[in-house]
Amino acid sequence: RASELPNSGLWLSHVFQDSSAYKAGLRTGDLLIEINDTPMRLTGRRAYRFFLQTLRPREGEPFTAKVIRDGEEIRVKGRILERPDPDTLRAEDLGITVTDIHESMAIRYNLFETDGVMITNIKAGSPAATGRTFGEPLLRNRDVITALGGVPTPDVETFGQVLDTIRSRKPA
Repeated sequence: RASELPNSGLWLSHVFQDSSAYKAGLRTGDLLIEINDTPMRLTGRRAYRFFLQTLRPREGEPFTAKVIRDGEEIRVKGRILERPDPDTLRAEDLGITVTDIHESMAIRYNLFETDGVMITNIKAGSPAATGRTFGEPLLRNRDVITALGGVPTPDVETFGQVLDTIRSRKPA
């Protein structure tokens, strides 16, 4: 009350740069006080659940939000954008599927590395599934591969190119 902030709202702890919210003008650190002309009247987890129920994101739907940023009320408008499917690559000979790492994945899975590809699937019985090191599986889902043969693999495209180069050197 001393800072004249409303009793209810949600602090935006992270706004993804490729998100609908960011494109509409919302930023990390904003205090969300209204969504689609409905004031936030709850606190904590109840406010969060209310937010999700009110917005029910569907591609193409418009939304409005009011936030407090640096002591000023700011109103933004936007549209829910389609979430792009991340690029993936299936390496059958290794028995893994990898995907590009997006900002939301790094936060959701608490990844310490974003320059690489994340394993999303390991085929049962494959070299990746049966390989062991110190009694533990060689690879696991959500592992991040940052290099192959000492060559950095910051994304799926580069990972595929490096893997093809390594395969071409392999004796028949």
